[in-house]
Amino acid sequence: MFRKKSENNDKKQDTQPDIPPLKHPKPHILLMDVKKETADYLRNQGFDIAEGSFGKPYKASHNSQPVLVNGYISKHHTEKEIIIIELALDTVLEEPKGDPVVFDDRTILTVESHTGFIDPRPVIMRQLQSDFSKIYQHDGVFIVFADEKNTVTGSRKELWRPDIFNTWSFLPELENPAFRAEPERGKEITVEASNGVLTQLLQRYISDAEYICTLDTSAPWLTKRWIPLARNKYDQAVAGVIIPAEEKEGLIFIFPKLNNQSVFLGEFLTDYLPTIVPQLFPHIEGGKWVNRHEYELKSILSLQNQIAQIRQDSEARIKDLEENIHSARTSHQHLYDLITESGNALVEAVKMSLAMLGFSNVVDMDEELQKSGESEPKREDLQIRDGSPLILVEIKGISNTPKDSSAIQVSKYLAPRMKSLNRVDIRGLAIINHQRHIPALDRLQNPFNDDVRESALHGDYGLMTTWNLHRLLRNYQNLGWSHSQIRGMFYQNGFIETIPKHYKYLGHIEQYWPKANAIGVRIEAGELRLGDAIAYDFPVEFEEQIVKSLQVDKESVEIAIDGQLAGILIAVGDQTIKKGIKIYRVERD
Repeated sequence: MFRKKSENNDKKQDTQPDIPPLKHPKPHILLMDVKKETADYLRNQGFDIAEGSFGKPYKASHNSQPVLVNGYISKHHTEKEIIIIELALDTVLEEPKGDPVVFDDRTILTVESHTGFIDPRPVIMRQLQSDFSKIYQHDGVFIVFADEKNTVTGSRKELWRPDIFNTWSFLPELENPAFRAEPERGKEITVEASNGVLTQLLQRYISDAEYICTLDTSAPWLTKRWIPLARNKYDQAVAGVIIPAEEKEGLIFIFPKLNNQSVFLGEFLTDYLPTIVPQLFPHIEGGKWVNRHEYELKSILSLQNQIAQIRQDSEARIKDLEENIHSARTSHQHLYDLITESGNALVEAVKMSLAMLGFSNVVDMDEELQKSGESEPKREDLQIRDGSPLILVEIKGISNTPKDSSAIQVSKYLAPRMKSLNRVDIRGLAIINHQRHIPALDRLQNPFNDDVRESALHGDYGLMTTWNLHRLLRNYQNLGWSHSQIRGMFYQNGFIETIPKHYKYLGHIEQYWPKANAIGVRIEAGELRLGDAIAYDFPVEFEEQIVKSLQVDKESVEIAIDGQLAGILIAVGDQTIKKGIKIYRVERD
């Protein structure tokens, strides 16, 4: 059904000048549909290379037509130990070419083309499956450059099992429907974080790689054997390794399309595979066999055991730290929920945050209505009942910027509450988690329009983003602020910038001198004295420091006043210093 190349074609005599002598008589390598330049490159590296093809697709009408196979295979392909397969189509023949597939009853396999061409490759793949499986089950290595899995449905369904007869049919593990290669294209590829030799090698070639399919390995039997190597931006696998299920089984490496495939394979075969399957590379091992366990010196074995113990201890320590990280994240889940969630989860996160900021009587109105059994219409989400005035809190999580109606909705609850509670000391607070599906620093920092801010300013209610509430709580805890220093901001009108009352705006960084580790702060309000505490308003957290060196016009001074450029030595951590950062003077109680 397909041609088998003769041994003379498979391996030319060493006397022929165009074929370099073999440096590596083993392993025997078979290339299937791999480009000629790659085959020539590997031959020039001294590898024992044979070539074959599953065949070429050919153009066809939509009518039922015979399947014509046109591939070829090395005569001694069953003796190969490494099979390298390129699945991506590079050529579609203009005219049908090849021999028809004839069954024992002399009927011919026919298919209907729905794509404008017929792909005969699964026929040869299925014929070779038994031979390739034998190679795989005896430590063979398969290296596959992936393309989407296409199913072929022919006229002889009962013989060709059309449900799994496809362009990955060369091995049963890959033909299995549980292994899916879905059509998807892209160039944004991230190599799995690892210090392993393979991921380091792949990292060097991934920048100009392209994936033309994604790999779904979620089936239980495959999940246990699958090691991902690279993913796309949607966290879908585009490269990986299928490890053995049985002792003698080999390895299956699956890679995306690499533009420099020749050089990659040269390095892969020279620097990586020999360390994983040394039995296939006896020539590369050379004198290294003396380093095997049975020949190694006891003193060296002892050192190796120490390394193994250190690695084991380190892994145990890492596991402990990872558990601590998980525990810390769980205990601070409300901080994450503030900037990601909506609905009840967001309300609960705001309530917990207010309690941690020192408010002692924060009430969930839904819970209170359920407990009372009353049928009062739902209004605000929370009430802050810490003295007077009473604050009605309306909370929303939205994907975009807040519309006027959602921003001012809390103001509609003020009059009904005043009437039902018979008190006038009531104000509102709208807390909005806007643009919640994007990182907080990429969001609009003040998402409320001018009309809404103006309405709030004169309407006895405040506007706050959950990102500002998140920042407030982090700084409250990190810097040890008191409740009295932050309480007042929740009773403000208009848009609330969460600056505590003991922070007084001083100015902004106008100059930055990295070599001198110093900044120039333009004083815009008040004055700065030597020994004062200042706070940097970094994007997420404030940092405080004592001013121990103060200069004006390169002269040391005791005080810098409004309008002057004050030179200050930096005494904060590894935050990014840049022009424009606001600086506050920290007043002590």
